[in-house]
Amino acid sequence: MSEKIVFTVVKDEAPFLLEWIAFYRMIGFDTVVIYSNNSTDRTDELCAAMAAEGLIEHHIHQPEGRSPQGHAAWLFRRSGRAKPGDWVLFCDPDEFLNVKFGGHRVDDLIAHMPDKQGILLTWRMFGDAGRQRFTGRSIDPAYCWAAAEENPNNRVVKTLFRYGPEVEFMGVHGPRMTAGYWTEGRPFVSARLTDLDPALPAYAKWRETGQIVTCDSQDSSYRHVQLNHYFTRSAACFAMKQRRGIGGRAPDRADYDHTRYARAHYDASNFNQVQDKSILVLGGELDNIIREFMSVQKIESIQSDIRRDFLLYEAEFIARS
Repeated sequence: MSEKIVFTVVKDEAPFLLEWIAFYRMIGFDTVVIYSNNSTDRTDELCAAMAAEGLIEHHIHQPEGRSPQGHAAWLFRRSGRAKPGDWVLFCDPDEFLNVKFGGHRVDDLIAHMPDKQGILLTWRMFGDAGRQRFTGRSIDPAYCWAAAEENPNNRVVKTLFRYGPEVEFMGVHGPRMTAGYWTEGRPFVSARLTDLDPALPAYAKWRETGQIVTCDSQDSSYRHVQLNHYFTRSAACFAMKQRRGIGGRAPDRADYDHTRYARAHYDASNFNQVQDKSILVLGGELDNIIREFMSVQKIESIQSDIRRDFLLYEAEFIARS
């Protein structure tokens, strides 16, 4: 029996993790694997408590001059944790897989591609909905304003893929495949649930160097599935990204010079063009899972401290703004 694994790499993500873990367990991922590095908040404390309850697998790693995400992906692959035939999704704690049919589970999606290698999941960028303060939840009726479908930022993808010997490396946006895969392997599908044409120019870099970030415009769709990307949440939340830097770059190249996550980028990425409430169908069930997590005294205590820390930080941030 294949396993469904969601994998992420984090640093100082404590305010967002409990909801994200609850969500992915709720929609049917068997295992949540978290690699953390150099956190100064309560990220490691929360992860340790959740790992003790069997809710996640947690590893602390030291990138030692390398890209944190790339280093963690290398460690994960070297560990043998994923077996041939397992399904793996490498995503961030601000990204939520939104399956729009069946029971809204990852199994519903996989059932539509039994003989495929994987699927490119297109982002839908969500904005702050005009809110100054973060409610504490991304999947919240307060955050239903998003980018219009034609927005080019929505062509960025993450990949749910079948693990096996044809996977050479787990990239942030998609796996690097062996050279032989492109002539002999099972096809990937788009968010339209139709086969990708790897000969399209949009996929040339993926074929040649193993890097993929965006899909072809004809392969972008929200009808069946999307990856809700709560990129901004609030100005205070976005400023936390600035302190962390870019996880996909080595420290000497990471963006600590306050350009990538500056206020100008927040304003340019804060899309509140159309309403999309599709993921809220799972809201009540998610509430129940979170309550179940919070019934564990240790988790409840840490999460309460995390929320208190965040509210203090947020108040100070707003006062400075």
